[in-house]
Amino acid sequence: MQEGPVEGRYDVFDVACVYCGRTKFGVLLKPGTLHRVICPDCKRAMYVKVFDDLSIHMYTDEEVCPECHGTGYATCPVCGGDGVVVIGRESSAGGYKIFRFTKPEVTWISYGVISRCPQCGGSGSVVVDGASFPVAVSIWHRESGKIKKGQGRVMCSRCGGRGFVEKAGRPQTTQRGRR
Repeated sequence: MQEGPVEGRYDVFDVACVYCGRTKFGVLLKPGTLHRVICPDCKRAMYVKVFDDLSIHMYTDEEVCPECHGTGYATCPVCGGDGVVVIGRESSAGGYKIFRFTKPEVTWISYGVISRCPQCGGSGSVVVDGASFPVAVSIWHRESGKIKKGQGRVMCSRCGGRGFVEKAGRPQTTQRGRR
């Protein structure tokens, strides 16, 4: 018999309904997950967020962040969720600008680099010199192993990555999980 945590297996943690307190739910204690459960007694939905440090927060529909809808993340404003951008010039006289990779605002790049997104991470780049945008895309596909794409998402600025916005007068429901 194996001792300790098993790869790919997680504990189940019991939480009570935040509205009526009568029903207990077993939720998966997996870091970074968001559970939506409906109480069979009062028929209301609640959310249980398990953070990376295994702390748990329970909140109601009214507390779900309107920006990220409870996920804690928003689409990266720089790359538009692609995780990769084109940093280039439209002409030899122009300065450098960041263009979205899948929705370019230009059709010709006099000099540029297909690069990981500077906002949401990744690594590496591929030089694109004097190419139409379709050619730049084909270079990307041929050389894509040199670039590790960013996440395409950033932490939500409204809720700070928590996924909820606290309502005044509601008791704190954060609990500490166990491993």
